[in-house]
Amino acid sequence: MNAFKSPVARLAHLFQQSRDAWKAKALERQQRLRAAQVKIRDLEHSRARWKARALKAERGADAAPTDDDAPRDAPPLPGDAPPVGHHYPVMVMQLTMRMYLHAGLGSRGVAQVLNLFGAMLPAAAAPAHTTVLNWVYRCGLAILNRPPEWRADWIYVADH
Repeated sequence: MNAFKSPVARLAHLFQQSRDAWKAKALERQQRLRAAQVKIRDLEHSRARWKARALKAERGADAAPTDDDAPRDAPPLPGDAPPVGHHYPVMVMQLTMRMYLHAGLGSRGVAQVLNLFGAMLPAAAAPAHTTVLNWVYRCGLAILNRPPEWRADWIYVADH
C-alpha cells in the first residue's frame, strides 16, 4: 500500500467498485452465453426437423422412408427433448410428477429413485429434490389459476 499516494479508504472503495463491475460483467457474459447455447440447440433441432421434412417431400408421400435419406442428427422424440427453457425432458418431468403424486413418494424419495434409474433415463442427471418440489408447486399453481368449470347443479350455501 506504500506504492499508492491515495488514502487507503479511497483505494479500498475504488478496488471494491472495480471488483463489483467485473463480477457484473462476468455474470452478464455468462447469461448471454447460456442464452446463445439454448438458441443454438433449438435451431439445430429445428433444422434437423425441417431437413427431414424436406427429404420426405423430395421422396414423395407414397415412397417408403429409407435409412439413406434420414438425417444424421435427427431430433429426439418428443418425450426425450426438454421443453424450451428447461433442462429435463418431458418424460422425466411426467415420471417425477407421477411418483410424487400417485406413488406417495416424497421429493427426496423421487430424487433417489431417479438416481437409481438414471442410466435408463434420457436426462444427463436426475433432478434434485428442490426441482421436484418446484414442478409440483408449478403444477398446483396452474390448477389453481384455471377458471372453474360452469355447472348447473351447484348451489350456494350461506352460513351466518
